[in-house]
Amino acid sequence: MIDLLKLKSKIERVCRQFPIKRLGIFGSALTQDFGLESDVDVLVAFDSDENIDLFDKYFELKEQLETIFEREVDLVIDKPFRNPVFRESVEKTKIIIYER
Repeated sequence: MIDLLKLKSKIERVCRQFPIKRLGIFGSALTQDFGLESDVDVLVAFDSDENIDLFDKYFELKEQLETIFEREVDLVIDKPFRNPVFRESVEKTKIIIYER
């Protein structure tokens, strides 16, 4: 399990560099199933009012989060998911780390 309290200020600092409305962690990173080979599942909502190139911002954010977590990050854009089971799983386990 990731120690989010230890990393929260670093994550918030990174989030303030981007037009992010909300960022959360979900999945195995929050459970005892989190292992050395596990990635970190991150749910991000970008501010749609900003005129930005999401493609570039997505990869910049992913890279910075991977530096903080020192492992692979699966960065998922928060939008209506086609798979309701996946959405339910995300909603059940997510913890919001940053919100403005």
